Amino acid sequence: SSDLRKSQEAVGLHLTFYGNYNSSWFHPENYAAKISDVDLNKLQNCTSIDEGYPAAARLYLEATGDVDGVEDRNGQTGYKCWLDQKWWLAPACRADPANCISIVSAGKGWGFPDITQKATFYNMNVGTAVASTFANYVAINTELQSLLYAWSPDSNFVAYQQLAVQFPERHDAEILQGIYRSMLARQPLFKCVAPGLEVAASRALGLAENFIFGSKDIEALLIQLVSA
Repeated sequence: SSDLRKSQEAVGLHLTFYGNYNSSWFHPENYAAKISDVDLNKLQNCTSIDEGYPAAARLYLEATGDVDGVEDRNGQTGYKCWLDQKWWLAPACRADPANCISIVSAGKGWGFPDITQKATFYNMNVGTAVASTFANYVAINTELQSLLYAWSPDSNFVAYQQLAVQFPERHDAEILQGIYRSMLARQPLFKCVAPGLEVAASRALGLAENFIFGSKDIEALLIQLVSA
């Protein structure tokens, strides 16, 4: 049993690095939830993405050349979806949807423009869908504890200490062309004060100037909030 345990510990994959999702070399689906784990009744028809991001499918086609990932809808390019029109499947797992890793978003397809392009550029065997309600989005991803579209700071999943998948450094020229193979830039935290505060309340201004409050501090406070 000791040898078995050691062999199990030696098998794994770091899922915060985009290169480890290349399905030609690795099997990340062994370590993540699959689309079959998600109740189809809790998902929207993926034509809703066309409403939220009307240019996203066209940009996807222009960036990747993947004609099988889109379709014509009333003269407009839309995402082609499978499994009751609920899941968009990356090229890497269309032949075997059962092995597609699930990525569930919300709204009208938050993250779809980025997720779909990255999945194709980096040969990721993922499927992505949109929850029918925000409550279902939270419930599905809380249950699965796997890949998802999320943002920070936010209290919904902070207790699970989610980590971002790291992609290549932001490429401004490509992003301006609607090519999303690189990461978006982090948004910095900054301080704002009213004009004249240095006269009206110099000590308050001094406190604000010297008060350092980073993302980890916010995360710690949110963890306290959800723990309570």
